[in-house]
Amino acid sequence: MATAKLGKKDYEPLLEIGRAYIETPEPDYAKALEYLTQAKAKNTKDIAIPLALGDAYRGLREGSLAYTSYGDAMDIDQNSVKAKVGQAIIVRGAQAYDEAVTQLEAIAAETPAYAPTYRELAETYYQWSRMPGTTDEKYLELNKKGVAQYKKYLEAAGDNTLEAKIRYADFLVYSRQYDELKTVSEELAKNPSVDPKIYRYLGYIAFQKTKDYSKALEYLNQMFSKMEKDRVIPLDYMYLGMAQIAANSRNLQHQPLVRIALRQLLRLF
Repeated sequence: MATAKLGKKDYEPLLEIGRAYIETPEPDYAKALEYLTQAKAKNTKDIAIPLALGDAYRGLREGSLAYTSYGDAMDIDQNSVKAKVGQAIIVRGAQAYDEAVTQLEAIAAETPAYAPTYRELAETYYQWSRMPGTTDEKYLELNKKGVAQYKKYLEAAGDNTLEAKIRYADFLVYSRQYDELKTVSEELAKNPSVDPKIYRYLGYIAFQKTKDYSKALEYLNQMFSKMEKDRVIPLDYMYLGMAQIAANSRNLQHQPLVRIALRQLLRLF
């Protein structure tokens, strides 16, 4: 084992292994905590350790311990932006959205070049919009703010990853900015590895906005062929059924097509 012969002060391999468990596509936060705790026992001065511990505890939904770990990081460096953002995320997790926004906006004002702050602001506005009792007007207001913050994140970070672009498309859905969503989704659909939900977005837009029912049917069929069954939602079946009917509306006497469409609609109930 790589850590078996470490000296009393050798903490860096433990830190790196711990962070690797956090940053992997399928994180193992409990395993990360095991190594990071050992690293902390060997060194209490390296700010990277409490920061990583905060991330691990947050991944385990241990908000109080995560908040404390980020506080430990600020004891080492009171200007640590990552620690401040980490604590704001914990505040958000407690559904204190207005306070989380206030903290994140203050961080953005102090350190405008730190891109993750804008991303977390966007996510905070979105989560806030989903609170029970939120009016439709308030929902749109919050998500429009979310889009604006996510745009700032993309610009500040220079993040051109497929994942970031798909998340931007999500925010356009939440804020109902369908014209831009269409443009963004059409570009994303050129990537064979794109999340199939992008075809959902394009299918719904083609049906509702451009009334191109054949195109809607094409996009929705692509979605169904690529998406895992447990990710399909009832609305997908409804739009597929309506698109099948609308695309063949001039041939309604062709009963097999109508029966197929109706079966798709009945799957909603």
